[in-house]
Amino acid sequence: MQHSVKNIGETHEGISTMRKDKYQFIAKEFFEFAKNNAKKYSIVENGDDLLVSTWYSNSLIEDYRNYIYKSRFYDVFYDMDGDMATATVRGKNKKKAIEEFNKIYGNLKIKIVQRLSWS
Repeated sequence: MQHSVKNIGETHEGISTMRKDKYQFIAKEFFEFAKNNAKKYSIVENGDDLLVSTWYSNSLIEDYRNYIYKSRFYDVFYDMDGDMATATVRGKNKKKAIEEFNKIYGNLKIKIVQRLSWS
C-alpha cells in the first residue's frame, strides 16, 4: 500500500502542534526530506506529491524526527586567545544558539555559527 507523503506530513504536523512538541514536525520540511531521500525509501513521484510504501513509511518518519532533533544543534567557532576553538550548543535557530553560547561561555568573539547537518 502506498501513502501520500504530503498527507503524512500534514497529519504529523497537526499532532506535533497540538502536543506543542519542542522540536516541531513541519510538513514542508518533511516533504523535502522525503524528496531528498527518495531512493533510500523507494519513494515515487505522483504529480505534485510523493508516495511511500507502508514498508518504509515508519522509517521515513523516524529518520525525519531524528533529523529535526539533530538539526537544532549548532557548532560555534570562536576566538580563544588567537586560536580557533569550537563548542556545540543547542538552539532553535542561529540567534538562539548564540544566546545559549554566550550564557555558557560568556561573550567571546564568535567567528562562525553553523547548524549541524543530518547524515
